[in-house]
Amino acid sequence: MIEFEEILERAPYSLGKEEKKLLLGQRLRDLTQIHSKSCPEYQRVLTLLGQDGEQIKSQYDCPFLPVRMFKNLELKSITQEEVFKTMTSSGTTGQQVSKIFLDRKTSSNQQK
Repeated sequence: MIEFEEILERAPYSLGKEEKKLLLGQRLRDLTQIHSKSCPEYQRVLTLLGQDGEQIKSQYDCPFLPVRMFKNLELKSITQEEVFKTMTSSGTTGQQVSKIFLDRKTSSNQQK
């Protein structure tokens, strides 16, 4: 698995187009597998789509999730105790907002 810290260590603009494409595909495959193991709802989506994450080679192979899923389900790959920040959409009056749950490390990584 390619860790986020390894990506940050690379010099900006040091990768060619094909290297970036390969790196992104590997990272997306790894993240899909992590989330499918840690989030039962996401695992169900992958199962319904006949995917396990292994076939992901690029961003085009990733399953697209309807925004409504983030409004109706608590899609979390972390425990409630690990939730450091909850990001929400700016829903219009009376509408349910989308929620994204972050742990401390992910919140920090977003700033990088």
